[in-house]
Amino acid sequence: MLLKYLTVLFLLGFADKSIMTKQAPILYLTRTFPPTHAAAGIRAERFVSALVNAGYSVTVITAGKSAELKQQSSSLTVCRIGPDGSLPDQITKDHLPIWPWWKIPVGPEPDKLFTRAAYQAAHFFAKNQLLQMTFVSGPPFSIMPIGLQLKELYHIPLVLDFRDAWFTAMPWPYRNALQRRQAQRFERLCLERADSVITATETLKKHLVDKYQGNLSDKTITIRHGFDSSLTSEENPKEDLPTLPNSVRPFTITYTGQLHGVDIASATTLQKPMQSLGRFLRKVTLGAKFCDDLILEWMSPHILLDAVAKSCSANDQFKNNVRLIFVGQRYPQIDLWVTEHNLTGHVFQLGQLPPPTAHSIAQQSDLLVLTLYGIKNCDYHWCVPSKIYSYLGTGNPILAMLPPGEALDLVNQSGLGFPAAPDNATEISIALLDRYNSIANGTAAVEPDWNFINQFTADKQQALLVNTINSILK
Repeated sequence: MLLKYLTVLFLLGFADKSIMTKQAPILYLTRTFPPTHAAAGIRAERFVSALVNAGYSVTVITAGKSAELKQQSSSLTVCRIGPDGSLPDQITKDHLPIWPWWKIPVGPEPDKLFTRAAYQAAHFFAKNQLLQMTFVSGPPFSIMPIGLQLKELYHIPLVLDFRDAWFTAMPWPYRNALQRRQAQRFERLCLERADSVITATETLKKHLVDKYQGNLSDKTITIRHGFDSSLTSEENPKEDLPTLPNSVRPFTITYTGQLHGVDIASATTLQKPMQSLGRFLRKVTLGAKFCDDLILEWMSPHILLDAVAKSCSANDQFKNNVRLIFVGQRYPQIDLWVTEHNLTGHVFQLGQLPPPTAHSIAQQSDLLVLTLYGIKNCDYHWCVPSKIYSYLGTGNPILAMLPPGEALDLVNQSGLGFPAAPDNATEISIALLDRYNSIANGTAAVEPDWNFINQFTADKQQALLVNTINSILK
């Protein structure tokens, strides 16, 4: 028992006198943290790095392939929770509160195993460290009430990072009315009692402030995902792109990141009514409220592939030179659509690649594709895809297949935007041909507004974070 206790002290940074004098740590809760390349993980890494560089000590609670507690530096300790909800051996569960078995973590889509384990881990660090702040990033939003409880029990200041909407402005699916009410209640409690709130977009901030009012406007700040300006250097190595044997000068269109709505767009005539029936039965039996208001098909590549096929039919030179690249998860359905549209040899799925590699490919592209889901009866969409910032950092033209909203406004203000209705293959085809003909005629240059774009560098977003934390703690 003594050995285990000493191990805990060492890993928590109390065994070394030079570490003992260090500032009390910030507890940072996020399910996603490197080595993952997900946007949430990149954001968390940047935020944690900014805090460490500003002189803060940080303890991160996150998910991992296995449970472990590791002190990565004198200022950074990472506690990883296993996929089965297991805690590192160094965290003794004696005298730690247990998440009641009957208490459902607050949705939408709560990660039950991670949330229950993070609940215990957070109490462990609150009891064994003199924490100066709890910082919680969601989704999953089920971990945000953990920060709220630490504030109530231990009087630890709380900062919430809303990377997405929890309840307000977003038609998330809740299985029943009780879960919806619970989510709305905890969103209100967390926002009211947090010392500071961070949103990823200005429009989401406005939605939350308009709904809850009070002092929320004064304590809410927008900190965007941003882009790493070091990746834009001309010195960065260029990736070898797939070749087109019959092309002298390929016209490269690139999409990076996640795709959604592929299953919906690929459903057959017989499958669609069965999907509708299944949703109806679950709604009747479980009281579920599904994301019927989300138009995920707008993020499916079938519309883009249809537009490329139309452009090939209209212009033989375009047909010979077009090269469409997908960087991200591979989908067999995309290969089927490619065959149906006679685009074999022109469409390439490269799979998931490290961010620097994906960025290098984007830098070499003639046109970058940006999509976003739609929300029915929504006049102005608040969501901004994280990859928009890395796209802006390239200075390359962006095919903005976006509904009206903040994302479309950002692209247009940058001077790089070529907008097209997300569900109109003909309009997208016209934009593709217009861009291709401009290149062929030597008039393709765009004029990016770098004063506007450079406000979104990661360095500037990190500075906003540090200023926010300093204003609370110093």
